[in-house]
Amino acid sequence: MNKKKLILVYFLWLSTIFISAQTIVYYSSDENYSILETISETEIQNYDYYIKLISNAERQEYIYFNKGEIQKRIVVTQTDDGKQEEEWQDDLMTALRIYRGQQLVSEKIYNTTEAEYITHDYFYKNNILEKIVVTPQNKKSYEIIYIYDASNKIRALLIHDKVISLSQFSGASIFSKWNQTIFSIEVYTVQMLLQFRFDYDATGKCIFEEERLYQNSVLTTIKQNNYSNNNYRTVTYSNSLIQEEQTFSLNKKELLETIQYVYDEQNLLIKKIILSKKETTVFEYTYDNKKVIGEKKYSNGILKQITRWISDSMSVVELYENDGVIIKITYNNGKKVKEEAWLNSNKIYEKDYE
Repeated sequence: MNKKKLILVYFLWLSTIFISAQTIVYYSSDENYSILETISETEIQNYDYYIKLISNAERQEYIYFNKGEIQKRIVVTQTDDGKQEEEWQDDLMTALRIYRGQQLVSEKIYNTTEAEYITHDYFYKNNILEKIVVTPQNKKSYEIIYIYDASNKIRALLIHDKVISLSQFSGASIFSKWNQTIFSIEVYTVQMLLQFRFDYDATGKCIFEEERLYQNSVLTTIKQNNYSNNNYRTVTYSNSLIQEEQTFSLNKKELLETIQYVYDEQNLLIKKIILSKKETTVFEYTYDNKKVIGEKKYSNGILKQITRWISDSMSVVELYENDGVIIKITYNNGKKVKEEAWLNSNKIYEKDYE
């Protein structure tokens, strides 16, 4: 065997070792990408949210999907005293995290639209988080300090010297986390059901709060206050009906909008009703094998639009005008490819688009 053949065999052998050392596993997940269970590659089409894990001895890559589209990637590399974690969206890094052992000690969060970043440095005492030093790019640092009771449960936080007391949640489990530049506090019941959530900006001002009510551990109501845009929202769950009430400000006027979602026995949305002061809008949905193939839209009881999905890429929208004219628009991958106008079953206009 000559030298070239030996080299070729050697590289083929190395490739075989690399391939055999790499494993791929799929997991189903919820919308927050918490892992639910292991699934096979052939099952992923049955899930909206799932995770693909590609791993070897030194590196793990988690790929997060929503309806078949990649939402983000997290690449984990082992280091001498812990690990490094990179979070990516498309080709942009959105976060870099450094762990010592299992403890997060530093993270840098990147703003992908403004080319800025913010750094969080974590400090521990007796393996319990004591404070976070927050350093926005080119701005002064500030601290978030944790205050615990004798059983090491969080009872208060200090943000910019503003005290946030959590003493009223004496029997609850309390967690905190970052979402880009927003600092969130979550309060869970003894059954580990989310009960309250509070979001704070960098000044320590509460900009959002949420309360969840349960009956026999089943979610019945969600109440939300968004202080940044003066929006109040209540969602009520009852058997096959979900009702959402939303109060918001428009041109200095406070408006109330109610949305009702009606589901069938297979938990498929069959009707969406939007109630406002001036208009009632109804959407009706039809399915084929649990996949939406049609949508009808009514305004104050009058049919205004029908959408039919011919395939995954092709759809036809029919618009019903007040003068009896029906406009039919055909889309291919979201792009308009044809437009027709009909009156009394007669075609009066047609145009193709390249």
